[in-house]
Amino acid sequence: MQTINNNVYPKGGYVFTDSDGTRHPADSWPGVIARVRRYRERAGHPVGDVAAEVITQACQSNPGLCRQEDPTYAAMLNKATLKTRVLKWLSSLRDLRASQPPVFVSDDERKQRAATCATCPANQPLPSGCSSCLKALTELRKSVIGTRLIDGRLNACGILGEDLPASIHLEQTRVTNGELPPKCWRKSTF
Repeated sequence: MQTINNNVYPKGGYVFTDSDGTRHPADSWPGVIARVRRYRERAGHPVGDVAAEVITQACQSNPGLCRQEDPTYAAMLNKATLKTRVLKWLSSLRDLRASQPPVFVSDDERKQRAATCATCPANQPLPSGCSSCLKALTELRKSVIGTRLIDGRLNACGILGEDLPASIHLEQTRVTNGELPPKCWRKSTF
């Protein structure tokens, strides 16, 4: 599917030539589409998919005006990144901490959890990014777990979107999620 880059002014202006030869100029592509639709309705012609026809003609006349839309790429843009999910998870815990202090697990429990997560395929490193993002992650983690030990083998849970270095310290409700591996300490067994 093609889309028009609205930041580029088309050579010859915003205009569509209908199948009967009628030219429909306007100040914008939505204006052209509206004008063609009204013209066809008044003339008693089938309206059809005016937007698709206008885009197709504009792209044929001005190839540099258009770009190919990849639905897979558009879907990827809509899905939050792992880093975004982790930051959101930490932020929600920080906000919750103001009204409800966290409950921490024993050191033995933390070690067992860390050992499980360290070998889990869902333990995914966050993409390296700007220093301000990394600083925000560190500060949010500190606001949730304080100065507790950070296990260097742990990254983020690619399934739950949690920060594993913080998550292993916290008493948390188990979840029902079929994507979690059988040995996951976060997985509900019923």
